[in-house]
Amino acid sequence: MKREKILAKLERIVKTVETEEDLPLRAKEIYVFGSTLWKDELEDLDLILIHEPPTGEEIQITVKALFGYGTLLCQKMNRRLKRSNTERIQIIYGTSLEDVLSTHPIGYCQLYWSRAKGGWRGDLNISIENLREAILKLRERIDSLQSVIAKYQLVVDEIKARNCIDWKELLEIQKIVEQRAKYRSYRYRDPGGRSPEISYSRS
Repeated sequence: MKREKILAKLERIVKTVETEEDLPLRAKEIYVFGSTLWKDELEDLDLILIHEPPTGEEIQITVKALFGYGTLLCQKMNRRLKRSNTERIQIIYGTSLEDVLSTHPIGYCQLYWSRAKGGWRGDLNISIENLREAILKLRERIDSLQSVIAKYQLVVDEIKARNCIDWKELLEIQKIVEQRAKYRSYRYRDPGGRSPEISYSRS
């Protein structure tokens, strides 16, 4: 798909969050990431939408949806912003950019729209320096996520070894894992068969 068509989709989404006041979430900022920033021929559009923190009522809606009663606010938002489920637009939601980046391996993103700046639009042309920065950040985030996965794998292994469901034992396992994470190195094997060495130094 030509870049112009993708950018038209982006502008349609921005106009929706600017003009429609009954949306499930109130958008504050929209960031663009991925190939949208540097490719001319695109397959999809990758966005981060930062919104206002949920109200008490919205939190109740979310909790009910998690238990199967109703629909999550982000799903409702997708229905309003996307023309169909098949439209190749990925939207990641969060109340701050820091929260989103801490849980998703996104190397670089660029602010495109800001409500606080009066509907300001940014430039989506990425420079070589920004691209290099994106690659470095992505590597750092992958390493961080692998470390977290490896730590949880230790917990799973310990639970399997003890075959326990007692909360006191689980707390004891947590202490053991923390100690191992500080003093030992161990291997994490991912589904692809690679097993990078993950080392922890005493903090």
